[in-house]
Amino acid sequence: MTQPVAFILGGGPRIGHAVAEKFVSQGYSVALGRRSTQASEAIKGVTPVTVDVASMQSVEAAFAEVETKLGFPKVVVYNAANLTFPPKQGDPFSVPPEAFANDTAINLSGGYAALYAATRGWEKFREGGSATPKHGGVFIATGNVTPFYPNPIATSLAAGKAGLVHLVELAEQECKAAGDRRVPRLLF
Repeated sequence: MTQPVAFILGGGPRIGHAVAEKFVSQGYSVALGRRSTQASEAIKGVTPVTVDVASMQSVEAAFAEVETKLGFPKVVVYNAANLTFPPKQGDPFSVPPEAFANDTAINLSGGYAALYAATRGWEKFREGGSATPKHGGVFIATGNVTPFYPNPIATSLAAGKAGLVHLVELAEQECKAAGDRRVPRLLF
């Protein structure tokens, strides 16, 4: 039996690396996706993957690379995030629209692209493809309380993460309806 695969998108030096090391210690083959793979190359047992989560094409290519190198991931952790602080203190709408759009591309659109790629791959499992189990996988979105408690400092982060919460909850409903015993989760 092959090792289960975990793919972490957003491989920062704190949460991303710690999650990668934990999965490695649990016997997973781990791919760690980030814009620059230099820092992730130092983590023993981790396959670095270059990905720009603000680009749908880059997320798709990263999933293809992980599948080629390790197999399709049973666990996907979306740990990517970006925050532009409002330049005018106390005014959440002073974040420039371009910065808001960039943050939303990372916090929400990239998460959607990862959910899309993951659920399409898990559909293949359900249909009986390859030697993988006939159930889905686990999608974990990391974050904090900003989607649930409005904070003027976190305008762009909270808006994107709130949208991601909605998408993960939809994915959970769909997986349960399909009879999957493993479903997406939120970790905040």
